[in-house]
Amino acid sequence: MNRRNRKALDRYAKRYCNAFEKLVENDKSLNMFKCLVALMRSGKTFWAIHHHIPYLLNDTDCKIAILTAPLSGIVLQNVKQLRAVCAKMDFFIVKNHLM
Repeated sequence: MNRRNRKALDRYAKRYCNAFEKLVENDKSLNMFKCLVALMRSGKTFWAIHHHIPYLLNDTDCKIAILTAPLSGIVLQNVKQLRAVCAKMDFFIVKNHLM
C-alpha cells in the first residue's frame, strides 16, 4: 500500500472511531441495539477490538456482549486479538457465559 492510500485509510479510520464515540456519547436511548456500518474490508472488526471495546469498558458504564458468527478461522484470530487487548487492559473474557 502506498503512502497516499495509507493516509486516506488512516483518516477514514479516525473518522470511523470518532463517529463511534460520538454515537455512544450522544445517544441516550436505553436497551437499543446499535449498529455502525462501514465498507467491507475497512477494519470494522479490528477497530471493534482495538478501539470500540476498550473505549466502552474504560470510558463508559456500558455493559457489552460480543456475539460473533463468521467463519471459524476468522473468529479464532479475532478471539486471540481480543484476549490480547483485554489482557493488556486488565479486562477478562468469558468464553461461555451461563445465565
